[in-house]
Amino acid sequence: PELPPPEEVYVAALLHDIGRFALLDAAAFAYARVVGEARENGRPLVQVEKERLGLSHSEAGALIAKRWALPDSSVRAIAGHHEPVETLVRHPLLALMALCDRASHDLLEGRAAEIEARAEPRLLEALTL
Repeated sequence: PELPPPEEVYVAALLHDIGRFALLDAAAFAYARVVGEARENGRPLVQVEKERLGLSHSEAGALIAKRWALPDSSVRAIAGHHEPVETLVRHPLLALMALCDRASHDLLEGRAAEIEARAEPRLLEALTL
């Protein structure tokens, strides 16, 4: 598969974590505990979200994207940016979203110098179309 048009990639990149805001808006205290638990225990946030809230921010974001009638490629990118690497590498847009997601978290957590070193090589290879 190829990357969708640039405007769809841009929208997907901007909104890939929209589900976080939705979960925070719907259940601020509970969601804050989920985020804290994931960080404290070094567990993936999407896993703790599913266990504690019944859905992940990726799933919540995809529901919003569908409701807003965003392109299917954007819905898929929002829904799938935390899938296993084996899935991500088969879909360039998912690979790109996963790389952007990881880089943005590295920046927010003060690891800007490590972004390139921490990038999953298989995701980078998936983007060489």
